[in-house]
Amino acid sequence: MSDTAPFMQSDAFESLPDALCEVIRCVVRKTRLWPSEKRDVQAELESHFREGLIELTGQGMSVGESVEVLRDGFGDPELTAKLIRRGKRRGRSMFWKIIVGTALTGLGGVGAGAAYVGYLWLAEPNPTVNYVAKINEPIMQIPESDRSWPILRDAILQMTSSPELERIRSTMPLPGEATWPEAMTWVSQNQHLLPVFIRAAHMPAYGFVYDNASTAEFLAARAVARGEPASQAAVQDDPLAPPTLSLLLPHLADYRDAGRLLLLAGRNELYHGDFVDCWKSLDSVHRLGAQLLTGQTLIEQLVGRAIMGMATQEMRRVLYDLRDTITAEQLATVSESWFMTMPLDAMKPNYEGEKLFFSDVVQYIFTDDGNGNGRLIPSQFEKIEWLGRDPSTSQEDSFHREGRYLHIAAVHADRAATVEKYTELWDKMHERILLPLHDPRREEAGRILDAALKDEPLGRFAVISTLLPNLSNADASLRESVIETNALRTIVALLRFRLDHAAFPAKLGDLVPTYIAEVPMDAYSGTELRYDPAAAHGPRLYSIGRNMKDDNGVPKTPAGKPDADRTILDLVYWPEDHLN
Repeated sequence: MSDTAPFMQSDAFESLPDALCEVIRCVVRKTRLWPSEKRDVQAELESHFREGLIELTGQGMSVGESVEVLRDGFGDPELTAKLIRRGKRRGRSMFWKIIVGTALTGLGGVGAGAAYVGYLWLAEPNPTVNYVAKINEPIMQIPESDRSWPILRDAILQMTSSPELERIRSTMPLPGEATWPEAMTWVSQNQHLLPVFIRAAHMPAYGFVYDNASTAEFLAARAVARGEPASQAAVQDDPLAPPTLSLLLPHLADYRDAGRLLLLAGRNELYHGDFVDCWKSLDSVHRLGAQLLTGQTLIEQLVGRAIMGMATQEMRRVLYDLRDTITAEQLATVSESWFMTMPLDAMKPNYEGEKLFFSDVVQYIFTDDGNGNGRLIPSQFEKIEWLGRDPSTSQEDSFHREGRYLHIAAVHADRAATVEKYTELWDKMHERILLPLHDPRREEAGRILDAALKDEPLGRFAVISTLLPNLSNADASLRESVIETNALRTIVALLRFRLDHAAFPAKLGDLVPTYIAEVPMDAYSGTELRYDPAAAHGPRLYSIGRNMKDDNGVPKTPAGKPDADRTILDLVYWPEDHLN
């Protein structure tokens, strides 16, 4: 039944012929008005047809003829409905129009907003490049027989842990100190692995393949070997998570433990009078660190730098302890060390892996229109946002968190603009960090990101803010390894000079060209390393350090100040009691 039926049950209407009822039904149905307005239209039409019937039958026409005249004279019901609808709407009050208009606008906005939210949230990426394979390309070109990781992997699985290992790590004791017996127990338990670690350190290449599946197998095997619960590593199983960001690097802790084990073994060998084996162990620690410098991730390179620093500091300590008794044969052993001949450019950082990681993330958190463009997907951005998350947002409930992601996605630059901005900022930062450490323009590297984004709408380049690291400090740390190596070579030259001349030289230039090819430079000053032959504990050799100020070989602010206020001043390489 039509929507006019509820309003057509009056006695007056039932007296009208069916033909006129049908006209009224058609008009009322097509007006599409409010129910009360339809009732008014129905009543008016009923009255109109009733008066027409009375008039025409009063003129002598039959009811049938009167109906025909009224129906034909009425015209098109649809046109009549349209005119009535227009008239009714124009006749409504302004208040009514505002209320209805506002409601309709609101409903339309809600609908459009819901559609837009769905458009943003339900989008999916279309990754096309296997960046993990790209990262592994240079590694796969190295024969497995030349890689150190397979050897280290097997040795690590055999390495015995210790209940006191954490305390040993933190103290790294010398003979006679409190934790020395515990350290020697750990060394003794793993004595059979020392030659294996040394052999691995002497391999031509690092050779770790970035692959979570094999890493998970390694972690499970290590857990079993150490009597821990045998469980696979928590490998990211989300097919839409950027795989480069979920790569596991659990071997880095093991690398450091291998270095510590060799260093403690070296201390023990020296304690028992075996200088040659001691130095071989320390040189192997240095090699392990140098291997990590060839890794594809910045964290690997920084761990490698830390291991090299541990080795060079121990070498300096040994040379200082033996400064008055060292022999020509021992110095010959030192001169044959890896650090004496390794190319210094091997200690340069490699940042290409960081750029590949960014490219991989982009293809997973943006849509792809096939032309290098697309929009940010909030649900995908959530998967990487934790990398740079402000701790103050960690307590957000899901509603506010998802609302924030939607806001970021709505205001974020498109894919092409994001990549372009990242490339621009990367090039600017890289240009600055390539400058000498003493160039004041390097300080701009740490401000490039903030300066570039301060005038941008909040969130427009949230991906870049999250993923672009400040490379300035990392680069400085890696460059310091070159200064340390040059300083260690200079210390060896000083000891050789003293052995030949019964005294240390008055200036570093006296070592050239017999003992060193040229005077070593301090990258923080752009001039020679500082050398004071008349210092209290023997010749002092140091760099002015990151404050780029000569503090006369003082490594830290005075000891009377709280530790929080004690800052590194000069980088002192000799004598041993001033080592940092």
